[in-house]
Amino acid sequence: MISNVCNSVDDFEMWFEKWGNFEKIADSSFDEITRMLTAVPLLWKKYYLMLKCYCAFKLCLEQKAQLLLEDCRRETVDGMNFSDVDEYFCRMLNNKK
Repeated sequence: MISNVCNSVDDFEMWFEKWGNFEKIADSSFDEITRMLTAVPLLWKKYYLMLKCYCAFKLCLEQKAQLLLEDCRRETVDGMNFSDVDEYFCRMLNNKK
């Protein structure tokens, strides 16, 4: 799972080019961002938090990224396991320090 996330970084960057920039997305509300997501509504909150965490990380806002990661890890979706993705984000933040 981690390798799939790592291999998707180029996709993330292309998505940002289409939808805006890190600053704009980091400052956007849940309602604004969910209009941009192509995921099913069940996953919107989890994706929203992952997206905000990634933007905070890219903007070197480590404390904000850490708080968003904690929120993301608490957000569960019935029947789905995001532990590998959550772990990837943890490693990403910890390697930055």
